Amino acid sequence: MIRSFCLSIFLAVIFSNTLGALNEPVFVRERIVNEAFAYLDTPYLYGGTDSRGVDCSGLVFTVFKKAAAKILPRRVSDLYYQGEEIEDVLLPGDLLFFDTTGGPSHVGIYIGEQRFIHSASAGKKTGVIISSLAERYYSARMLGARRLVHLNFPEITLLLNGREQEKTDALLLAPGLPVNFILSKGSGLILFKAYKDDQEYFSRLVRLANEDDFSILWFTPSAGRWTIRAEDQSGMVLAVFNFKAGRKG
Repeated sequence: MIRSFCLSIFLAVIFSNTLGALNEPVFVRERIVNEAFAYLDTPYLYGGTDSRGVDCSGLVFTVFKKAAAKILPRRVSDLYYQGEEIEDVLLPGDLLFFDTTGGPSHVGIYIGEQRFIHSASAGKKTGVIISSLAERYYSARMLGARRLVHLNFPEITLLLNGREQEKTDALLLAPGLPVNFILSKGSGLILFKAYKDDQEYFSRLVRLANEDDFSILWFTPSAGRWTIRAEDQSGMVLAVFNFKAGRKG
């Protein structure tokens, strides 16, 4: 009872302090943090995604699925390239990334007051715990932060079954609104390429373990004509998707 009461006060202070900085309703971030707190003291379990045990990315996957109805990648290395890179003020619900074994290898959910909740696999206490960015271990290993809390952004699934998946000018998207591309129904190394006005904008290599696996790539398009291509290792085009980013009319 005392713990629940203290948690309510703590969250109220956090969200009242950050309300003016939010670009979306505060309840979305509040749901994420509340859901994360529900997993406190859950044991660490590699590959786990439920109350029996979670690993660090499993906690993020489960919390965002339940609290924000968003399916995120399960691997930390994939999560690290999602969303918007944060260079100023951290907000509750943002993701923090750390280099613990080489590259992005650990992730936690920021809860405010320089603290974050995560599933630790080693240390004085393992499982889902709260840690501080002021701790020397984490401050020395932090790689950066990403913001994945956006409402009503498009989710586009690219089925990697061949060029018949091509769609021309299928959507008119608002520039600056994040787009979630879900690569599905493929296996092996997939090269994801984004072109803006016929110029290559960026490319990213992803690996799908089997046809039931998927990878999510999230980026924010600026105004212009966009082409998204997915290719296999031989250069064969598996899927093409065209859209425009701009204002109607």
